[in-house]
This record gives sequence, C-alpha cells and structure tokens, in this order.
Amino acid sequence: MKITNFTIKRNLQLCSGVFFWFLFFLTQLASGQNCSREVLTEGSRPFKYYEIKLPPTLELETSQISGMTKIRSKIVLLQEDSPIIYRIDQNAIDDCLKDSESSVGSGPIATSTITIEENSQILGDLELRDFEAIATKPLDNSHELIYLLIEKTDTHNVLLKGIFEINSETITVSKKTEFSTMGIHNKGFETLLAIEEGVIAIPEINGFYKRRNYKDRAIVKKFDDDINEIGFSGKVHLNHRVADATRLDQNNNFWVINETSHGDWPNPKANDQICIERLAQVNFSGSNFKETGYIINFPLKPIARCEEKSNCCKSHSNDFKKFETSNWEGLARFEFSDWKGFLLVTDQNKPLISDRHNPSRIHRLRGPVGPTKLIFIPDQ
Repeated sequence: MKITNFTIKRNLQLCSGVFFWFLFFLTQLASGQNCSREVLTEGSRPFKYYEIKLPPTLELETSQISGMTKIRSKIVLLQEDSPIIYRIDQNAIDDCLKDSESSVGSGPIATSTITIEENSQILGDLELRDFEAIATKPLDNSHELIYLLIEKTDTHNVLLKGIFEINSETITVSKKTEFSTMGIHNKGFETLLAIEEGVIAIPEINGFYKRRNYKDRAIVKKFDDDINEIGFSGKVHLNHRVADATRLDQNNNFWVINETSHGDWPNPKANDQICIERLAQVNFSGSNFKETGYIINFPLKPIARCEEKSNCCKSHSNDFKKFETSNWEGLARFEFSDWKGFLLVTDQNKPLISDRHNPSRIHRLRGPVGPTKLIFIPDQ
C-alpha cells in the first residue's frame, strides 16, 4: 500500500475525531456525578445526602467560602477574601437534585455574581476581605438589607450595612461599625442572625477552647437596623464551634452549625472524645437563647480535623465520609418544590495556610487540597 501525505492526514483526522468523542464520552460520564446522592449509616439509621457540583470558579483557591444565606429565590455564597458573592437559583438546585434521583447527567450548577461596591468614604482604609458571615432581610419589594461581618484583627470585628437591589448585581455599603471580640486568636465572631429589630453577631467560641471555658465571656452582640450596638447580655450556651446560622423561622427558632474545632476539649487526651458534626436548633426570645434539643448529627467529617477514624477523636458513626476540607462554613434552610432540608457548604482544605494577621505564622493542616463542597441534607 502506498502511503501518501493525504493518507497520513486523513488517518490523523480520523484519530483526532475518535479521540474527541472519547473525551466527550468521559466528560458526559463524569458529568453524571456532578449532583450525586449517597446513603451512609448514622447510628442505627440510614443517612442520605446529596453533593452538588460547583463550577470551577468556586473550586479555585481564591474562592474560599465563609458563609451562606438565602435572598428571596437565590442561595448566596460569601467569599472570604473577595468582594464577590455567588448566587444560585433555587430552580437550579431543584433540577440538580432531581437529576441525581433519576441518574440523569448534569453539569456543574449555574451561578451568577454580586459585587460589593468599594465606597472609600464609608470604608476608609478597610479592605473588603476576611469576610466571616452574611445575613439579610427584606427592606421592600425590590430591596434587601444586607449585613456583612469582617474579621479585622484578633480583637476587633467590623459590621457592614448595605442595600442590595434585587435586579442589580451590586451591594452598596452605607455604614460600618467596629466592635471588640473576646481576643482569642483567629476566633472572633463567626455568625450573623437577622432579627426584627436589627442583627445579632454570635461568637465562634461559646464554650471550651484550649482547656478553658469561655461561656461567661461569650456575649452575643446586638445591633439595631442602623448597626448601632445595643446593650445586650445574651449567650448561646453551645460547646464547640458555632459557624453559621439559618434565618429565624416563624417560631423564633434557628439552626446553627455546631462542630468540633482544634482545642475544643478540656482534656485532649481523653479516650471518649467524639468528633462533633451536627446542626443544633436554638430558640431566641428577648435576650435569651435556648437550645431546643433538636439535633441532627451527620457523618460527614472534614479530613483536616479527623484524618483517620482513630487519629483525632471518635465519630458518632463507624460509617462516615471524609471530605478533603477544613470546616463547615455556611448553612441555609432549603424548602423548595418537593425538597425540605439544609444546604451546607465547606471551606477548602489547604496543607499550608498563612495567618491572615501574622503572615510569618503558618498553620499546618493535614490532608491534600480539597475543593469547596456544597451538600443538601434532606429532613430525615
């Protein structure tokens, strides 16, 4: 057979075509896993959850998520070190969850963005980074009142008030207020809760941390609608880390992420320590916070804190899933279409993290780098 340049060119074209369709097949195969369902065992009962694939932009190292809430029909994800907020339509989450039930392949969920405008007259020299929490409440039919929490230093947090026009893509900051923390390194206020008369900031540490009991010092901060601090003595008596909260419901109940963090235990050598990964319901009345007793333990463990089943602390369940992440950071109630449950989002796990307030200090975390995870836990 005589081999000509035309023959070689044609064979190359055929090979490249086959290779293209092979890659396309792999892409479609992988896309079927972009919204997946898994069932584990928590105690003696099954535990079902769904993992929702986020787009590549949210898997970048610069897209560390630090909070989550709901604005009308959108779920919004707050970035820690950027004035960009991601939003996801509830319909997209609904479609993704339904696809996972029917094993239909779907790509990463669609997102859009909201930008926080940098108003130097209001912000001064404050950088729009180190965001810790977001809370919102309706202002009128077309505007939402936005509260944003920034961890400025170990001793001070900054609360921002802004207005979000529903049909726009920007948040206009109108005021800032600075307030003091308990002074624990990298453990300031982590959670915002919008209430009828304003907003509440809840400390990250409310109980034991590094063998000390901070319950008497963990005072919740209360602000009016114009973020003026109001005298307040309320406390959330929950041991372990409080990371984020849902909105108040009609009975003045809300849910918080409540999880084990480094140094939580009064006796770190105890053999009966349990890795806490749970949602706890709290009731707010006047100046009182009371845990209602409703608890959801979930067997999903950030690998940075419990790398192996016996290496950190015990689990409530022998059948748990390890995520290559550091902490659970965002929580929102999801009630849409046929779904009722919770959305949870993690931050990323990085082997080396520079301290934001002291760049020469390095935190070493176990495990490989892992992307942000968004999951849905149905009521069960």
